[in-house]
Amino acid sequence: MPISAEEGSGNLLKVEHIDTFYGHHQALWDVSAEVHQGEIVAIIGSNGAGKSTFLKTVAGLIRPKNGRILYEGTDSTQRMGKSLHGCLHQAPQ
Repeated sequence: MPISAEEGSGNLLKVEHIDTFYGHHQALWDVSAEVHQGEIVAIIGSNGAGKSTFLKTVAGLIRPKNGRILYEGTDSTQRMGKSLHGCLHQAPQ
């Protein structure tokens, strides 16, 4: 579902209040983030902080239990594995 011009203005990616689980174990709590056109973003944190889970959720490999993921103004929360194909890259340390 497209969002309003005001809500999506300048956002390439908008993550709103996602909660992600592995079975009954909650890995992400109420995570929100925005990436604007032309930005390069790094996600850093200690082991077990949820970096990989966040990227897998945004990429559509794991479906969040709550929240939504908007890519180019379109809600891609339910589009498992296809919404960010070729746009999201992970470089291990």
